[in-house]
Amino acid sequence: MKTVLYFFVFLLVLSCSDDDDQQFLSGDSIPGKWLLVEAYIDPGDGSGEYEEVNSNRYLEFTDEMSLITTNIPVCSLEFNSETEEIYSGEIVYDYQGQPVDELNADFVIKSGDCEVLVTHEPPYIIIYLNCIEGCGLKFRKISD
Repeated sequence: MKTVLYFFVFLLVLSCSDDDDQQFLSGDSIPGKWLLVEAYIDPGDGSGEYEEVNSNRYLEFTDEMSLITTNIPVCSLEFNSETEEIYSGEIVYDYQGQPVDELNADFVIKSGDCEVLVTHEPPYIIIYLNCIEGCGLKFRKISD
């Protein structure tokens, strides 16, 4: 009887999971919702690295890959702010008149006067912000 009890306790322990663990998708396709997971900020000396961030900031791409919605100001590093404002942007394939493939990017998010280069490197979407010293944001896919 003890053996059966131990077996059920063992199964219970295996089935428990931490609710804080985010389940990420492969990110092979872009349309869907992507969560900010890492930020890169270089102090200007080339020593910057991507570091994990705990954030509720996201990008959401339409199936047609024409528009995004996000709760991050597109050309800003304000990913720690508490605002719940929703922003939008359009997907374009040139950056200041130059085709994105010449710039090693996949597309551009354009919002107002702002344009940021974006690459899709599964499992990540990486936004390269317009910073003198280098900065970027990495996102992982959480839903289709």
